Amino acid sequence: MSTENEGGKHSGGGCDPGGLPCRIVRFRRQSEVAEESEAALEGMQEKYDAARTAYTDARTRVRADTEAAREQLKRIHETLRCLLDDEDRACLKRAVETVLEEIDECTGPGGCRVGECTFDSSVGEDETVGSLAGRIAEYRRTTTHSTDVFNELIRHPEEVPTDLEGLRAQVEELDEAARAEDRGDVARLYAWLLVLWRKLDDTRLWRGFESVRAYMSCLCRAMECSYTGWEAVIILEGALAERICQEEAEQAECQKKHEDVLELVLAECDRTCRPGRGGTGKNPEQESPTQQEPPHEKEAYRESSELM
Repeated sequence: MSTENEGGKHSGGGCDPGGLPCRIVRFRRQSEVAEESEAALEGMQEKYDAARTAYTDARTRVRADTEAAREQLKRIHETLRCLLDDEDRACLKRAVETVLEEIDECTGPGGCRVGECTFDSSVGEDETVGSLAGRIAEYRRTTTHSTDVFNELIRHPEEVPTDLEGLRAQVEELDEAARAEDRGDVARLYAWLLVLWRKLDDTRLWRGFESVRAYMSCLCRAMECSYTGWEAVIILEGALAERICQEEAEQAECQKKHEDVLELVLAECDRTCRPGRGGTGKNPEQESPTQQEPPHEKEAYRESSELM
């Protein structure tokens, strides 16, 4: 979109400032959206810088507790496995795998959930208000999603240890129930054991991330998509505001011509037909010999167009 001054355009005695008013609207809108983005991105860089240490410390801190819970589950397994036959154990294992897979499908995959974030901020001459608005809405959704993912990831170092505490409490409860004389439904206890074993898997416990490197890579991608998304939105919101301003100005100008048609005709006459009043002194019908119509055609046109 050009920002060069195209110069004033004369129309009916008026003067067009060359699109500057609508460019001012664009700049004002970009400033507003820039403030909006600043609020959305506030503190993101600082959180990213601190995340590696926090995440590494959290994984180190819970490692021993995780191994202890797994060892306890192994002992419970030895107690319960002899109370069920091979077919029952195999059936329960298949059922646990099926249900957990269904849960994974409905809650979304673990690991990095930052999607495609390629943002085109260019604006073509044929771009319409509708197409711009649609692109902005899409980019805002993608950017908001990336920011939400970033904020979720930042909470992992605090949330995962809390999750582990809850799992360890369940392991203790299961251990007590498995050692009781009246165990009740053994199949239920064995299924509970299998579920806890799966939840204590490192990848599942850390929500799909196998390493600090994988976590930090996703966190960086979420931040980059948030920043580049907002940059494109700022540019396109300004372009949209300018395009709307231009359309409204054109409609207003057209309406004005309808309302002031007589004054505009007289002003146009002053401009083009009357020397000394800013006009050329030449009648537009006075064309060069090469452009003149044949005499008989010109006479016929005059006879048909004259009012009286």
